[in-house]
Amino acid sequence: MLAGNKNVGKGLLVVVLSYLAYNDEAVTIHFLSMDLHHLGASFIPPSEGQIAYIDSLLKQKNEESSIIVYDVGKEYQAQTWHKKFKRSAYTPYALCRLFADFLPLPEKVLYLDTDTFILGNISPLYHTDMEDYEFAGCYDQLGTFWIGATYQNSGVLLFNMARCKETGLFASCRDYLKKKHPILADQDALNRCVKKKKFLPQIYNEQTRGHDDTVIRHFSKTIRFFPFFHTVSVKPWHVDKVASWEKSNRYDDVLGQYSQRIEEFEKQ
Repeated sequence: MLAGNKNVGKGLLVVVLSYLAYNDEAVTIHFLSMDLHHLGASFIPPSEGQIAYIDSLLKQKNEESSIIVYDVGKEYQAQTWHKKFKRSAYTPYALCRLFADFLPLPEKVLYLDTDTFILGNISPLYHTDMEDYEFAGCYDQLGTFWIGATYQNSGVLLFNMARCKETGLFASCRDYLKKKHPILADQDALNRCVKKKKFLPQIYNEQTRGHDDTVIRHFSKTIRFFPFFHTVSVKPWHVDKVASWEKSNRYDDVLGQYSQRIEEFEKQ
């Protein structure tokens, strides 16, 4: 499960290409989006041509793979709090997954932010035992310092959808946002409202820099204290910056494919 608007197309392409580089199993991508064009020209879903392009890439590797797009705009705009987040630090599309309980999803779903990069076989992650847990995730490497010792990053989450529906997790998150206006809206809501969560090895959501055993590198915004306090935001589609930042050639093949395809993809 991924979510976003037209502007996340670059990230979607990287996620798909990196998945295909290391994984042979059939995959169904559940892409959540909304048409909020009244907020700006980019506040629309990826084009039908771009979705067809992604679907074609998936089927070249495994004919049983596909991408399905869901419009959760009606559910989003029905919330009394939705206007609070239309101009926050993150786009409203970060909140799409809080409507996952309205969708015909499988009983287990792996959610990925569109600034993640898959560097290995994710089948062991997907087949993690989730009995009694609503979701599984990794520590947030900033939040555990600033917010709480058990605070998880929501960029990679394995959802037990059956359990989430039993506990009403997503409904609780939506209710939470009626009362609160946290900066990290969806991430804070999930951390506050979950009843039982599991912790995954950090290799599945490495947020600072990739290592030899990293399976999913999450290019989230990070803080550096030296030589002065500043934030760093390198994204996987920043091809030249990734090479120098990561000091590794593990990304080269996929980013080479990305560079060859991105112009054609964006024309769709």
